[in-house]
Amino acid sequence: MSIEVLPRSAWDTSSDTRRFSRPLLPERVRGVVLHWPGVPNLSIIGEERAAVARRLRNFRDYHRRVRGWPDIGYLLAVDQAGRIWDLAGPVVGAHSATGRYPLANHEQVGVVVMVGLDEVPSHACRTAIAWLRQIIRRGSLGLTLPAWPDYPGATALAGHRQMPGADTACPGPYVLHI
Repeated sequence: MSIEVLPRSAWDTSSDTRRFSRPLLPERVRGVVLHWPGVPNLSIIGEERAAVARRLRNFRDYHRRVRGWPDIGYLLAVDQAGRIWDLAGPVVGAHSATGRYPLANHEQVGVVVMVGLDEVPSHACRTAIAWLRQIIRRGSLGLTLPAWPDYPGATALAGHRQMPGADTACPGPYVLHI
């Protein structure tokens, strides 16, 4: 099986170098937490790379401008074509922390699944998520994304709404069943 893994440069050509800087420590990472855009009347199935890259830039800009974060909050993305995108990289991002679970961003790899509000993840998307989870669990993420360390303790898979204290519908009705 061949999964296309895209570096940050495939979507972010900005000269703005603001980023999250605290590394995600391998010994602390427990799992993967899935997110979604949650945008109504949105279909992402069939979008070309350039359109997905534009969406990712929009997320980054929203996170910076509205949330006040230095970068996009998610670490990785999986789109409907089954491509995996390196977003913020192996850092403590801003995707899942709550008052009851303030360390979630230190202990979870935050992955945004690029699906519309009522859109079911495609077979290619589900396959890429399963593959990504497998290489994270196996401790071989660093072989696929050289800038990333391995996370041998990352065995759990959850949706954002399953994080303790989360009050959200994220990642929607269909992503949790991957």
